[in-house]
Amino acid sequence: MDKEMLIRDMYAREILDSKGNPAIEIEVLAGEDTVGRAAVSSGKTADRRGTEKKAGDRRRDKQMAEQAVETVNSTLAHTIIGMNVFDQEAVDQALIRTEGGGRKPGEENTGTDILRGVSTAVSRAAARALQIPLFRYLGGVRAKRMPVPAMILTGSGISGDDSTDIKELMIIPAKSGDFQGMLSVCTEVYHAMEAALAENASLGKSENPETSEIHMTDVRGAEEAARMVQKAVERAGHCFGRDVEIGLNTGAPGLYDRRRKVYIFPGESRQYGHEIIRTGKELVSYYEKLTSEFPICFIEEPLACEDSEAWSELCCREWGCGMDSVQIAAGVHACAGTFMEGEPGIRTDFDEIYQRGQRGAGAVSVLRADMNRSSTMTEMFHTIDAARRAGMRVMISQPSGGVEETAAADIAVACGAEWIKCGAPGRQESAAVYNRLLKIEEELR
Repeated sequence: MDKEMLIRDMYAREILDSKGNPAIEIEVLAGEDTVGRAAVSSGKTADRRGTEKKAGDRRRDKQMAEQAVETVNSTLAHTIIGMNVFDQEAVDQALIRTEGGGRKPGEENTGTDILRGVSTAVSRAAARALQIPLFRYLGGVRAKRMPVPAMILTGSGISGDDSTDIKELMIIPAKSGDFQGMLSVCTEVYHAMEAALAENASLGKSENPETSEIHMTDVRGAEEAARMVQKAVERAGHCFGRDVEIGLNTGAPGLYDRRRKVYIFPGESRQYGHEIIRTGKELVSYYEKLTSEFPICFIEEPLACEDSEAWSELCCREWGCGMDSVQIAAGVHACAGTFMEGEPGIRTDFDEIYQRGQRGAGAVSVLRADMNRSSTMTEMFHTIDAARRAGMRVMISQPSGGVEETAAADIAVACGAEWIKCGAPGRQESAAVYNRLLKIEEELR
């Protein structure tokens, strides 16, 4: 490294997230007085159903927070103190080694959040030492592209009492332009939707103790939910399809019955009074019907990973081949084990299909890089680089609910992500990410 500034100290403290649950703030001191900070959740505290936590749950969250603080202050601090704050990869590798190889793919544990928090705090300290913004430190002089907001408008789906069975429905400005203008379009539609629900409370609720999304409770299927969004778009003075498109996170893996090899839709089943099931082929046809009726620009998690026949069917459809009309998005997890060996190991929810060489995997054209899935900055960027080499577009995803942490905004600009997926601005942690992007746009002018 041409530059060197040693990490002198690191300290973690317990704070509260936006829901009053325990969270962690980490400070890294480099040089004499350069401090980088980051905030992370202390564990899996969100409940998409909005169910009130029991005393035992809260006690467990408190214990996890205390354990996380102890791990940072007594173990990880000794690992990185004395290291060069500008050598991010060396710091991240040391963190992963200390944690015994990092998180296993798909595993939810406190260690992932801790490593991500420390790694983010280190990168912020380095950026401040150089007196440049974080996105410039991470992305260099080529970091100039602002992402398109994919604002989560409705949520809950398979995990809650909603009737749409769509995990998330997003609104996306159809016309690219300045970020402030695109964000204004999204917020106008969001408030129009809130107003519509206030007039007809039986259709859903706009406030939830855990997330900022609107929850549909008396809507028959995704079609009716999309029509409600269309009305909200028009009520806000915009044209559905010309000004605003929608994205779907179907959460199909959670709907899949592995024994029967069908997809069960509990929300629709409750609404219609009988079980609604679809085979993989029927689900692909259902998506085709939705995309023919509504301006859908991408679909996330369209099928279960083991449903290889349906993936092959998906790829055969014209709209499922990575064309600009409809993109197919997949969540990707960085694999710490192979990363430690110097290779940016990629493990997706659809690994089984890739390994079997099924043609259906070719339909995936968008990487959804989840902030809560990569344990370090280096892992995140190795994952994104590998996806870029594979010709994929990138969406940075910030989980709805939780701590007020804006690193997702800087990462999105640093890597030139096409989209940033974040919750509606009904809660401060989502608004903070949007506000950070507005400031970045000012700096780029």
